[in-house]
Amino acid sequence: MNQTGQDAHALNLSHITLGLDRHTLKTQVHAASSPAFLVKQALKKVNQGIDEAFWQKAPIEACLKKRADIVEEVLLLGWEWAGLENKDLMLTAVGGFGRKRLHPFSDVDILILSNTPLTPSQNVALEKWIAYVWDTGLALGHSVRTMDECREMAKRDITVFSNLLDAAPITPHPLFKSLTRFLFEESKTLIPLERFFELKQLERQKRYEKFGHTEYTLEPNLKESPGGLRDLQLLGLLTKRAFGTDDLNALETMGFLTHEEKESLHQAQHYLSTIRYALHLIAKGREERLYLDYQEKLARLYGFDQKSVNQAISAFMKYIFRALNECREMTSLLFQHFRELYVSLNHMPPVP
Repeated sequence: MNQTGQDAHALNLSHITLGLDRHTLKTQVHAASSPAFLVKQALKKVNQGIDEAFWQKAPIEACLKKRADIVEEVLLLGWEWAGLENKDLMLTAVGGFGRKRLHPFSDVDILILSNTPLTPSQNVALEKWIAYVWDTGLALGHSVRTMDECREMAKRDITVFSNLLDAAPITPHPLFKSLTRFLFEESKTLIPLERFFELKQLERQKRYEKFGHTEYTLEPNLKESPGGLRDLQLLGLLTKRAFGTDDLNALETMGFLTHEEKESLHQAQHYLSTIRYALHLIAKGREERLYLDYQEKLARLYGFDQKSVNQAISAFMKYIFRALNECREMTSLLFQHFRELYVSLNHMPPVP
């Protein structure tokens, strides 16, 4: 069915902005007694617009990226208002935020990097900014570290190192070159690929043991269950660590993925991300598990209109289980492929 001109405009999300001219907003924020209030109201309208576009079948990737882009703008407005522009600090997105895949109720994870321990002046400005972010309604997950602290923590904790692989700078700073050099050059000897692969495989195995029980089989966790989005994220971390990219097209070009494998991974990510987005909206919170009540609501929303509730749920969940199973099988094969060709032989194809 073709989209009308108006519908097509709604689906590309280009019309959705923070709702205020940036310079005008900056002036109002400086003058307001509660600087976060204006931004919070604008952010609420933006989120409503993105969610409406999602229900109208806007591409999930566009919805996730738009939400991340808007949040980044909100953070920058506060950064300027708090006087942090000239404080020699780097604001960096990590996790799903760093990958530009921000779901409605996901935490906004950021890393603030400095050359040296914070000065009193930096501390005061940073506390002001953090209070602003929370007052806008965003769920902030943050850490403040020097580059030396990042290195030391990443050496000891593979989770810290993994999170840094998704780092994306929000404010330009020379420290990002230092971070990139550590992640993709220095770490080759500090955290060899073989060791990284083993630790991530062990992490996957433990997650499978935890989320593979019967209760999760009936009510799966879209993020953590076997075959869930965490498997795709893990594959992305492995390829980013080895090749410097998790882009599926680039991985196909370099020969790591066949065209069919690329399309299969893309479809799994697209489908599971779409259902996860919808789950957040109907649960009105950061819910990742498909409990029975949510299964019924989602089944009806996605057109499973069988007369019996149980039949509708069963038909809907068949698609979910198929996606999880296909994702689990595909990522398992690719992990084995990765081990045989790139870990055991220690041979890396050139990054395109």
